[in-house]
Amino acid sequence: MVIYIGLSGTMLAGKGFIKDILSSHFKVFSFSLSDALRDEADRQGIEKTRQNLTDLADGLRLKHGPGVLGELAIKKIAALGPKISEYDLVIIDSIRNPWEAEALRQTFKKYFYLIFTDAPVEIRYKRAMSRKREGEEFLSFEDFKKKDEEEFKGRQDRQIDDEYSHHGQKIDYGVNLGACLKKSNTIIINDGSEKETEEKVLDLVTKRMEEIKKPVR
Repeated sequence: MVIYIGLSGTMLAGKGFIKDILSSHFKVFSFSLSDALRDEADRQGIEKTRQNLTDLADGLRLKHGPGVLGELAIKKIAALGPKISEYDLVIIDSIRNPWEAEALRQTFKKYFYLIFTDAPVEIRYKRAMSRKREGEEFLSFEDFKKKDEEEFKGRQDRQIDDEYSHHGQKIDYGVNLGACLKKSNTIIINDGSEKETEEKVLDLVTKRMEEIKKPVR
């Protein structure tokens, strides 16, 4: 039995740390949507700034549908074939649009478990300054906070009319972490020690695995 763990969350909230925790306790296959975007940026000769990667992802969603990156992950996982049974967990990291989560949930059903990670913005800004990852050069705390709020709420200019809706509904093809939060199974606030976070993560995932194993009555 394989459990599919989706990871979403605010900037520098600790998605990578959660993946490391799970990888150290279980046999894991992982696929990062962000890494897939970085590979695509390299192919297209695009500088890998955070904004460029965001625009690249938005363009792919607009052209191929808002769940396209989730579908890419599904194809990557399907390519494993029978080897998938060798793993305890499959981790899909960097889910930033609700349709990505929806594509994964529709495919993996009850075996898909979406974890949303958050932490106070001040803590996350300090992490950004310490990590200094390519494309994440924020000039000030206010710059970081503005980008954080934009990613959580989504952008009006990244919405199009749903042609199949009779109620004027919109499809959001941009980053919308607030909508991802609404689709999550649980939230982890990563503001304590590494030990505390590790205990939270292992407790949640172990309980989920036990729930899945229970026979349906």
